[in-house]
Amino acid sequence: GGTSAVRALLAKVRDSLGSFDDVAAIWLQDWTGQRNFTAPQLPRVGLWWNWELDLTHYPDWVSFVNELKESDIRVLTYVNPLLVNVSLRGTPFVRNMYEEALELGYAVMSEAGKPAPQYGEAILIDL
Repeated sequence: GGTSAVRALLAKVRDSLGSFDDVAAIWLQDWTGQRNFTAPQLPRVGLWWNWELDLTHYPDWVSFVNELKESDIRVLTYVNPLLVNVSLRGTPFVRNMYEEALELGYAVMSEAGKPAPQYGEAILIDL
């Protein structure tokens, strides 16, 4: 993931197809950054579910998205109701939505009064 990896992938697509005429969009799931985690349910490379742009991973996000727009390629991202403690990330962040959710009582709690377990250490927002 990240800007350079996406650019390299798009170059392969352009070289293979000759243009981007058949490319409507690209899904950039990792816009929040990648993290390795081991959850019993699904050990894998995951995302930093803090729902803010990881400028280390995509340092030139605005110009990159504009560059894709000039080629008529839309950028797709996503969010979900899970949060992880971004203070463990080791790269800069603006807000720690995990801590905010716990402090404000927005997390789904177990009967024992603790955050209900999700993927590894993630919490689920009570929508």
